[in-house]
Amino acid sequence: MLAAKAHWGYDPAWVRAWVDGGAFSPGGAPGAEVLVAEQSSEVVGWAQLVLRPADGVGWLEDLWIAPAAMHAGIGTALFRRCVRRCRELGLPCLEWEADPHSVAFYERLGGRHVRDGATDVWGRTPPIMRLDLHGRS
Repeated sequence: MLAAKAHWGYDPAWVRAWVDGGAFSPGGAPGAEVLVAEQSSEVVGWAQLVLRPADGVGWLEDLWIAPAAMHAGIGTALFRRCVRRCRELGLPCLEWEADPHSVAFYERLGGRHVRDGATDVWGRTPPIMRLDLHGRS
């Protein structure tokens, strides 16, 4: 996470404070599924999918790729696996908060901006994106 944010030019002190203050744990959030991508026994990416069948939403809480592994299809594979899991559960959509640097990536995978999120420590308003599944919104 530190390397990925640093790759996009975020202030290292802000990134460290964000990570130190976050609720990141190896097991993920309650009700979450964590997917890990490895190359040569080294973790190069991970995603956390929070399943919320009661409100019909899969929430992509995290999708991180090590900078050295970017543009190798790893993020796409993790994202598509999260989409597949939502479809397996019959959820009508997947939503997530996107870093502005990742919007074009998500748009290439069919995501669209549906609303703005809250302003956060990065001094920006992150877009909330959605991918409709099964032809329902």
